[in-house]
Amino acid sequence: MACLTALYALYVEPVWLAERRIVLSTSAGVCVVHITDLHYRGSRRYLERVVERVNGLDADIVCVTGDIVEELPYLEEALGILARVKRPMYGIRGIHDCWDAAAVVKIKEVFAATGGRWLLDERVLALDGTVEVAGSTASIGSLPRLVDSAAKVRLLLVHDPAAVERAGDVRFDLILAGHTHGGQLRIPGGGPIFDLPLVGKYDRGLFQTGAGPLYVNPGIGTYGVPARFCCRPEIAAIEL
Repeated sequence: MACLTALYALYVEPVWLAERRIVLSTSAGVCVVHITDLHYRGSRRYLERVVERVNGLDADIVCVTGDIVEELPYLEEALGILARVKRPMYGIRGIHDCWDAAAVVKIKEVFAATGGRWLLDERVLALDGTVEVAGSTASIGSLPRLVDSAAKVRLLLVHDPAAVERAGDVRFDLILAGHTHGGQLRIPGGGPIFDLPLVGKYDRGLFQTGAGPLYVNPGIGTYGVPARFCCRPEIAAIEL
């Protein structure tokens, strides 16, 4: 039994994509598709399948909350696959996305070509000004504020979910985070076996916070141990 469990955790669950739908509003609004923590290491067919599944959802925008790759040599191939996303794609860097200026330029070009933006502590308007997307790589308080924004929906992209505790009195309609991988290895019916830094109590799923609803996605890839257990990789579609 232990051998079968190990084989499942190493070879089945890490590529067994889950789609999760979260409805925060029943009115016809905005559908945000969220992926995070790709940690791409050359599994081309897997990432292509992720993009195919993303494109199959009825999204208005796609958000990526960091850690596209761990090593720079994989970045160009990963970006070539992500370039196939058919909706405006907005993203921020994670703890593994701190590359040189040339790499940042490539990332920006790919996200811009979809109609979106790679955000470095800034806010932009999307979908003809109806959505404001803020991207934080550090503290939420460092974000510039838009002047005279008529946006009906405000999104915040962060990498580590504990950032919501630095939000102060700023409120968003949805906050998206990654980093945790949902623990990656979880106790059946319980929590993660190991804790990651910068997680706090926000390991996986939807949380109500003072800054607004926070959704923590368990991510697409793995880090450290290339295994998942009771924590499938996920594409989330959230209705606002």
